[in-house]
Amino acid sequence: MYNPAARRSRLTNPAQLTPAGLDPWQIAVLLAAFDERGPAESRHPRQDRACGYLQLGLGLRSGAVLAICLDDLSTEREVGRGADTLRLSDPGGGHRMVPLPALLGEAVSAYLPRRRPPRDSTRGGPLFTARTGIKMPSRYPHDLLRAVAGGSGLLSRLVSDGPGGRAWSR
Repeated sequence: MYNPAARRSRLTNPAQLTPAGLDPWQIAVLLAAFDERGPAESRHPRQDRACGYLQLGLGLRSGAVLAICLDDLSTEREVGRGADTLRLSDPGGGHRMVPLPALLGEAVSAYLPRRRPPRDSTRGGPLFTARTGIKMPSRYPHDLLRAVAGGSGLLSRLVSDGPGGRAWSR
């Protein structure tokens, strides 16, 4: 079967790298980097940690992270105080409930009290809001993950692997 993409170099421009399938060591490095982020590295470290944990812990893409509304979180505890499960949209238009691992639920729960009130409160409003209360820009999760990977040194190690770098592709 002819596949023109097979001839392309997998690593074309380091500035366009995105996570495509990280091994457990790489995920552990990134999670540790999110845990270490404080006010010196970010104005909103708890928001960054919750977003990063959702991306890394559940393998969600940027659009899926930004599509999460507050009402998509459910818990046996008081609403707004924690999260045990997350409702995600299926490509077919349905929904599925995904249990949140303990660390992921803790990261989201730590962020919720500091979450900025949304301007649009449909379905509880977006989980991640900008300073003005609107939904985060679409590049936020991607740029955040790249910044943390670059700050942890993981990005430079993966780029140095050369074409076909282990886990980062265009």
